[in-house]
Amino acid sequence: MMQGERHTMCRAPAILLALLFALPAALRADDGSWTLTGQGSTVMPLQSTQVTMVSETVTIRPADGVPAWTPKSRAGLDWCYRWTADCTFRFKNQSEAPAEVLVGFPDTWVEDDWRWEYYEDQKAPPLHAIRGFEAWVDGRQVAVASKDPDAAMKKDWPNISRVFTWTVHFEPGQTREVRNTYRFGGGQDTNNTGDGLDKIDYVLRTGALWKGPIGSAEIRVYPGRDWRPGPHLKCYEGSWINLTWRHAVLAPCAYRRETAPEPCFVWSLKDFVPKEDIQVFLVDGAIEPLTSPDEGDLASLRDQRAVLLAARGMVFGDPAIRARFEALRTGPKALAVTCLPIPRGEPALLYSGDESRLTAEYAYTLAHWYTPDPKFKESELTPCERDYLRAIDKRIAFLEGREKGANK
Repeated sequence: MMQGERHTMCRAPAILLALLFALPAALRADDGSWTLTGQGSTVMPLQSTQVTMVSETVTIRPADGVPAWTPKSRAGLDWCYRWTADCTFRFKNQSEAPAEVLVGFPDTWVEDDWRWEYYEDQKAPPLHAIRGFEAWVDGRQVAVASKDPDAAMKKDWPNISRVFTWTVHFEPGQTREVRNTYRFGGGQDTNNTGDGLDKIDYVLRTGALWKGPIGSAEIRVYPGRDWRPGPHLKCYEGSWINLTWRHAVLAPCAYRRETAPEPCFVWSLKDFVPKEDIQVFLVDGAIEPLTSPDEGDLASLRDQRAVLLAARGMVFGDPAIRARFEALRTGPKALAVTCLPIPRGEPALLYSGDESRLTAEYAYTLAHWYTPDPKFKESELTPCERDYLRAIDKRIAFLEGREKGANK
């Protein structure tokens, strides 16, 4: 990824309430209006049912083995499906008669304008928003049919691509467990700013189609073992590093934050009819790109070297360098994990000129990013950071040698 290049990542407008519109009007939930991207969903019945949802447990975390983005790998898009969802539901047939319940899970197409950015001939093949969808009932994997949406579904949801369906049989009063797993994308990098955004949504409102309230639900979103609020160095191919401020914006506000054994955001709900969805925005706000080791004069390269180490918390012995970064020391106003009622759609308020609380905090944070860590040692640098530092040192040594030669 070159500095200033538009790098839009996996805008996957997936797994919404598309199938609700295909149901008879009497069965539709009061879903309001929405536009969401890159998400998961509670499974839904495709016909009237006496089955209740006893519990729902969802775990969303980064996928293993996702290849890094490179110009060569981007066309395959395997790097794009960076998140996994593992969802377990317990259902109970409340009637005195057996029940055959057809369960549905919708998928959508990835938007054409986004897909075309990754193909030279503007003939991008159709891409589904999710991959690897599988289903289990009571611990046994079941066959899942992938069906084309009918005309009514396409009319109400033009971007729907397919519907995963399977049937679950219930004896009178029987409780059964359904599990789904799949991979999906999550966000994008904004134009030319270096800002990074992962948007993770989980639609709870589809659960309102089951009989009665949901008994309990726990939604757990793991941003990654190494995720923490604060300054962060993003390494890209081609010896370019971007310094960002990492933070999270969550909705709704009734969550708890865990830090051990790894970072996690948790929503725990009981006896509820879902009226809102889970949204997680993982934001890397661009502070400044670090100059390529092949560019800049001695002063700028020395400063960039110091910036890289300051981003990792280096406490400097040189009084001039120490004073430079002390002026950037972070404070209590800096963004970490923020709860905010976010309108459906892209969170323009993060980057807009709107006079909102978040925008003001965002501007303050990007101007006060230095977080000193007296325990930091250069041996803790990542391989990418060490390579960048070595390249900087090599270039500095070359320019210093040339300067000495010119002064003789």
